[in-house]
Amino acid sequence: LFTHIYQLKLIPPTGKIYRIEAQCPTGSNEVIKLYINKELDNLTYFFNRNLDFYQYYRSHSTIYDEHYFLRGNTDIRLYTDSAQLDKDPNFSTGYDYKVAKILANEMLRIYLNKKLQKLENESYIEKQYQSISTKIPIRFTGKKAALIELGYALVSSGDINHGNIEIKEFMNYLSAMFNIDLGGYYDAYIAMKERKDRTSYLNKLIENLTKRMDEDDIR
Repeated sequence: LFTHIYQLKLIPPTGKIYRIEAQCPTGSNEVIKLYINKELDNLTYFFNRNLDFYQYYRSHSTIYDEHYFLRGNTDIRLYTDSAQLDKDPNFSTGYDYKVAKILANEMLRIYLNKKLQKLENESYIEKQYQSISTKIPIRFTGKKAALIELGYALVSSGDINHGNIEIKEFMNYLSAMFNIDLGGYYDAYIAMKERKDRTSYLNKLIENLTKRMDEDDIR
């Protein structure tokens, strides 16, 4: 009965998130992963320290709710954390706060695990790219203006990093990816806007892809 009262939609502990993000070390993904894993270890310690109550709460049992969640009806034998004895008995039973902390820490653990998974994916992609680039060097052999046109198109689509990327950042990425100097990309963009066929390279890509599809259908 009383446990259902505490099934609240709480927001993640923004104070802890701010501290974690503010104190996050700069460096490689491996350094950051070590830091996040340490924070996850701290959460594991919290859950282990409150294991009995945590298991009771997660089991959705109600047998001890009157002792855990009713003021003035506490049972000293149920306390697993002496700090709870300092709570004001007229305001809190101590365990309502503990439930809120469990919910907040569970959401914090989800946040950190997602952050960790993102870093691991980035590390995997980077390793794969390094492996491929050393075995099969890929070069863009078309005109520099063509790659700049393609770069502007991709950034404008909003499909790179969900639209959260600057054109300069993406041009630097393309330069490194295809081993080509895309300096002066803005001047090329201005020239692109002034020409009669503004998207000549994109139109060429559409034409060539359509031609390939048509040829495949004939075979």
